[in-house]
Amino acid sequence: MRTSRLVAGVVAASLLGAAPLALAAPAEARETWSTTTTAEPSADLVEFGEQIDVGLEVDSATGSPPVVGTSTLHARRAGTTDWVAVATNSFPGADFLGVAPRMTTTYKVVYGGGTETGTTKGDRYAPSESAPFTVAVKRRITHPSAGFELEGRVTPRYRRKPVRIRASRDQEAGYELVRVVRTDRRGRYSFRLPRRSGTWYWIIGVRGDKRFRGAAFGYETSVF
Repeated sequence: MRTSRLVAGVVAASLLGAAPLALAAPAEARETWSTTTTAEPSADLVEFGEQIDVGLEVDSATGSPPVVGTSTLHARRAGTTDWVAVATNSFPGADFLGVAPRMTTTYKVVYGGGTETGTTKGDRYAPSESAPFTVAVKRRITHPSAGFELEGRVTPRYRRKPVRIRASRDQEAGYELVRVVRTDRRGRYSFRLPRRSGTWYWIIGVRGDKRFRGAAFGYETSVF
């Protein structure tokens, strides 16, 4: 009889010990939220050497932007097919500042997703990427501000290529080709403008290619 009472006592104790486990509430399940990434450049055409800023917004299906994970700016230069990561922000929605395209370049921003930490729920945010956008780059032409001696340089990489000089009496229209000169091996050009009577308007420019847009500057001379 004593043995039976001991066994019953052990069983009762075991049941009492299991009761708190049966009554415990289940942990709240994690959620995975979709995200959207929107990127917009401050300019879509710049001169070689200029910079742009890329405004960025990362939103989620919760109605609030995620604060975990990183966003990476990817670039694909004209004439190439590969995307290259050029900058990463540790805060998902931070803008990319001071981006300097070296030629016409297509960009996109990729948000890598992330999981909340330090919370009971630990929600997850799915990756997303922006629509690609292109920033065109035109070559830079240096030139004097006055006089008949035109000297300057075309950058970048404009070795032994044509510079076209056009002229018109009307600033708005009617330009005709006057001369084509070629740059030297360093991209420098020089040309003496003819001393035409009256006021003349000039356009000095270079054509574009798959990497750079065409560029030109206006000039004015007067002889009375």
